[in-house]
Amino acid sequence: MRLFDDRDFRVLEATEPTPPASATQPQPQAPHGLPIATASATQPSQDSECTTALASPSEGRSTGIAAHLKFTYEISALYLGWLVFGSICLTASFVAGFLRYVLPRKFGNRFGQRMITMGFKVFMLYLAITGLVKCDVSALDELKHEKGLILAPNHPSLIDAVLVISRLPRVTCIMKAVLWDNIVLGGGSRLAGFVRNDSQPNMVRASVAALRDGGQLLMFPEGTRTVEQPINPLKGAIALISNKSQAPVQTIFIESNTEFLGKRWPTLKKPTFPLHYRVTLGKRFDPPGNDDEDGKILSNKVFVAELDAYFRSSLTSIVAIGPRAPPTSLSNKSTNSPPSHLAQ
Repeated sequence: MRLFDDRDFRVLEATEPTPPASATQPQPQAPHGLPIATASATQPSQDSECTTALASPSEGRSTGIAAHLKFTYEISALYLGWLVFGSICLTASFVAGFLRYVLPRKFGNRFGQRMITMGFKVFMLYLAITGLVKCDVSALDELKHEKGLILAPNHPSLIDAVLVISRLPRVTCIMKAVLWDNIVLGGGSRLAGFVRNDSQPNMVRASVAALRDGGQLLMFPEGTRTVEQPINPLKGAIALISNKSQAPVQTIFIESNTEFLGKRWPTLKKPTFPLHYRVTLGKRFDPPGNDDEDGKILSNKVFVAELDAYFRSSLTSIVAIGPRAPPTSLSNKSTNSPPSHLAQ
């Protein structure tokens, strides 16, 4: 007697539940046996999209507030800096106006020069503390104890004299007559024995006397701030003064990443901060009227031509590197040759 028929097994097989297709099909494999990510794993969830959408405006507002605060700080520090500089110069001018009639001339000149140096140092300290300016003028320290030397920098901006005098306390400066007569700058300038430039015979005479007295003479051979790049045509007065005093001429290069306070810069225009300045020493020229390397007497005219050519070739090298980029290396010091980047 048969308990089960083949037909019974066929009925059982037909009534067994069929597993879903996803369970029976193997999961696709990527190379090296790694599973391929499915669409649900790669697509971001709705919650994450909402979070990103909410975070973006907040970040934008934070950036805008930071930029506004930065602008407000810089413009406030800039105009406060003008006030600090004016206050320093005006105070020195009133003090010097009294001392000029009390102190002996030579002692008064030296006292006035040191007073101006200290005032400019305070102003430079303010610029450094506020972060408006980053500069290196340490190369000038090598000249601090030298006597009877003409300092001849290029003249890109109004701050050039401040950069030089803030490091050298024994400097007589040739300046425009309108500044010499100014109530803010005039008193200190007259006490320090600074030379006005409205009369060339008097200018030459006073400059030669200052050099023979062992001082240093700061004069910008262009005669005014640079307008023609890389440098304005040089004036002949520097050769005349060097010849009569037999004082050598030390060239100085002032580099910057900005045209702020240049000849064509609007007075109230805000620059991009921080401003970078670097001062380096170039070649030192023997005074004209002496034998050169070939045994020839160097005339004033030839002296100016050689000085002009040297400035142009050196400053053109700076332009080729990119004069508006912030200086990256601020440690070059040399009194006998231009900085390495100028000699290229």
